Amino acid sequence: MTLRIFRVTVRGRFGELAEPVRARLLTDAAAHDVVKAAFTEAGTLTYERTLHSFTFRFRLRDDSEAEADADSRATVMADAEARATAWLEELGATWSALRVDAHDMADVWTSRT
Repeated sequence: MTLRIFRVTVRGRFGELAEPVRARLLTDAAAHDVVKAAFTEAGTLTYERTLHSFTFRFRLRDDSEAEADADSRATVMADAEARATAWLEELGATWSALRVDAHDMADVWTSRT
């Protein structure tokens, strides 16, 4: 079994936001500023006060028996997308143009040596 740790980024655009959702996002904007961005297991959300686009950052582990790196990467990417959309749905926000990128940190460190 190989433990892989991925940094996954889910980017998207906010859709039309109902006024209560917009107000909540603006009230919480300082807590979601890009300077507070971090890759965490729970995920962090960042966005600007324009409420145009957003980014979720996740640090996800995969210790499955995936035979190929692509299988492992696809699993964590799907998990991150599901987590991001669940948060947006809970908020009542609409979105579009989701893009998901995942980087295996072992690959990052291996390429530097």
